[in-house]
Amino acid sequence: MRRQGFRALLGGMLVLAGSLFFPGTPAWSYFFDYGAGVRPAGLGRAFVAVADDVNTINWNPAGLAYMRRYEITTMYASLFSGLQERLYTGQSDALSYNFVAASVPVDPTIGYFGASWSQFNSTIYHENTFNMAYARTVTYKSETVYVGSNVKVLNWNVPANDYTEALSKTGVTADLSLLYPLPRSFVAGICWENILPTDVGVTTYEEVPANLRLGLSWSQDLKPLKTPLDNILISTEWANRSYDQNTNTFRAGAESWFFQGLAGARVGVNSTEFTVGLSGRYAFPQLNMTQLELDYAFALPFYIEKSFGTHRISLTASWGQQAMSSKPTTTPVPEQKLEITPEENLAAQREKELALERAAEEAKLKEMMVKLQADIDKARAELDRVNELVKLGQTPAIQFQSGKAILVKNSFATLDKFGAVLEKHPSLKVRIEGHTDSQGKPKVNLRLSQTRVEAVKEYLRGRFNLTSDNLLPVGYGDTHPVASNQTAEGRAANRRVELKVLIPAGLEGTVESSGNTLAPMSTKTEPVKAEDIVRYEDLEKQKERVKVYEMQLNPEDVEDIFNQQHRQNIGVPAR
Repeated sequence: MRRQGFRALLGGMLVLAGSLFFPGTPAWSYFFDYGAGVRPAGLGRAFVAVADDVNTINWNPAGLAYMRRYEITTMYASLFSGLQERLYTGQSDALSYNFVAASVPVDPTIGYFGASWSQFNSTIYHENTFNMAYARTVTYKSETVYVGSNVKVLNWNVPANDYTEALSKTGVTADLSLLYPLPRSFVAGICWENILPTDVGVTTYEEVPANLRLGLSWSQDLKPLKTPLDNILISTEWANRSYDQNTNTFRAGAESWFFQGLAGARVGVNSTEFTVGLSGRYAFPQLNMTQLELDYAFALPFYIEKSFGTHRISLTASWGQQAMSSKPTTTPVPEQKLEITPEENLAAQREKELALERAAEEAKLKEMMVKLQADIDKARAELDRVNELVKLGQTPAIQFQSGKAILVKNSFATLDKFGAVLEKHPSLKVRIEGHTDSQGKPKVNLRLSQTRVEAVKEYLRGRFNLTSDNLLPVGYGDTHPVASNQTAEGRAANRRVELKVLIPAGLEGTVESSGNTLAPMSTKTEPVKAEDIVRYEDLEKQKERVKVYEMQLNPEDVEDIFNQQHRQNIGVPAR
């Protein structure tokens, strides 16, 4: 029942696309799919259900809603290199294809935007395609679908030569697409290209053929399994040009990254060619997570002889939004003049000097604590807002594959919201809490919850500029239920991941709005619990606890030891 809304949406889009294919004379040779982007080409062009980088503008604009960073890419392709057929002009021709694209993640409530330009070149003929893309996320209860569209300007031209005068024609059309995450890390994608009829003929009506692409992808994070590969992605696709039975194309590809995401490889095949691809990445943490990626792909055609194949190379840059923060203000310490009377001895002079130094240090410390308290209050409020969106069903809950520590793709949008908050408050320490229901053995639940929060930590560190020591993953198993485990709804509520900002010892109060002082916790503010108070030395205990999990020792014993040490350090009496 809960999928009926999305099935209705999918059916409506299919009916709309079908109704827009008006009868006309297809111009089969115009605006052929040459394959924009190097990564999609390396996957055998099976990209409609992958659609997770800036290339998605030309493959499935709905994929822009996946992206949370700015990206720009540029590509050059030598098509069928080595092919030296003589044209009617008596000259050899070299075919090339250029592509430039950029994505701009504005805001989830507004949507996501992108633009691209692609150009096919030969000696006597040129094609230009300009795309303006838009995408957004649509959520209904726990279901999420990504929808997108392109407005396209198509232009072809023939330069003047000895045989013909200069010719050109421009048309406008549109694309419509969606991505639909499915259970078990599958994603379905669909894209209708050129759904608005457009005439590109010179003397007769010639319509740019419409394209329909349907795809299914599956991905798996292999980091928790500690394999040499970071992940694996498999994608398949069926494409048809203007619903013609003779233009069916079947595509498939696979991709994997390794060396902590520094290098990648892919392989693909379709009805006309075999493809391979390689990638390399380099990140610049000092430049707000700026990353450069160099991609290469080679395609060997099946039906073209005397060709060295198609070679493509691209350079892609991506970066995150810089947090806008005002320059920290400082409260000047009133200058105090030291007056020493002749009667005072040297000991008294030294005592006054020390008192002034202590007063200055205390003022600096109090100012630092006030700012830290304000930062903590702001971060807690922002995290609470994300949690409220989850409760209201406006953003998906953080979910894993059943019995595993593998994140479901639906969870990425919510994790990105949490990551954006944490990136704005880099100095704060946050505990990532994992909870399960009471199904299964307590020891198994405890271990599962710990591995799951470790997976959340790795995802956040991989996507945002966060310090490892400031993310403290702690699994509680089924020991902290928030609802009854006797009902399915209660068990679903108990299976959760929560992020809590830890309060440094000494900051159990709140900041008064009237000045830079620490006041007792007011009744309007959520009280600080003892387990949310942390000292720097507690970090080492957290690390040791994780090591014990990795050594597969008894988790219940570890929990008892850790709790005893934690209570002792923060002065909490044992129960």
